[in-house]
Amino acid sequence: MEKFYKNVSISEYQSGWVVSLDEKTLKTPQNNKLILPTKNLAAAILNEWNTQDTEVNPKSMPLTRLANSTLDKTQEKRESVIEKICSYAHTDAVCYQIEEPKDLAERQETEWVPLLEWLYEEWSIKLSITKGITPIEQTKETIERVLGVVSSYNDFGLTSLHALTDGCGSIVIALALMKGQIDIERALCCATLEQQYQMSLWGEEPAILCQHNELREDISNASQFHILSSESGYIKN
Repeated sequence: MEKFYKNVSISEYQSGWVVSLDEKTLKTPQNNKLILPTKNLAAAILNEWNTQDTEVNPKSMPLTRLANSTLDKTQEKRESVIEKICSYAHTDAVCYQIEEPKDLAERQETEWVPLLEWLYEEWSIKLSITKGITPIEQTKETIERVLGVVSSYNDFGLTSLHALTDGCGSIVIALALMKGQIDIERALCCATLEQQYQMSLWGEEPAILCQHNELREDISNASQFHILSSESGYIKN
């Protein structure tokens, strides 16, 4: 899409902030006014639009995309988003551990078990784990506790949590990252543990490394979105 504006600005609007292109307030694809919760997020989105060249490339504006998603999807289907995030408690990667090979099992013990312990210490959520691939059905009490935590996030926080949970395949990793318990590289390590182990045995695979780089970028974008949309962010860089 050809660049159609010259000036980008931000201003206060109601209880939030808006971004304007040539004094026209930016709107989402669903025609919602893009009202942002913090000046920091508005300034970062302004920068995305300011750095476009002669062509506007939506792929180079991850914060704008996440903000659009918040207002067009999360806000409109909040309960559905919460339900989807909570469903990961039954399939969370860190709950499906192995006994063999021993060295991979030890890596899982080192990287994943502390996250499960932290989850219990933080919110008294004790997830059941399995040594194998047998499906886990978490207890009703556990799911209710998970629901309470997930529901406590506002729409912008939910968008970040949804993106991180989906990308990492783990609500445990996502929550630990958003609360500052782990940093982005540790989150990536935990989410790709088995693939990294396989590459340590058989050598690096360019396609897998490309996937990891894309995941790192997605995690970083969702993390930045969470920090910028919050009055105080927890995520470690």
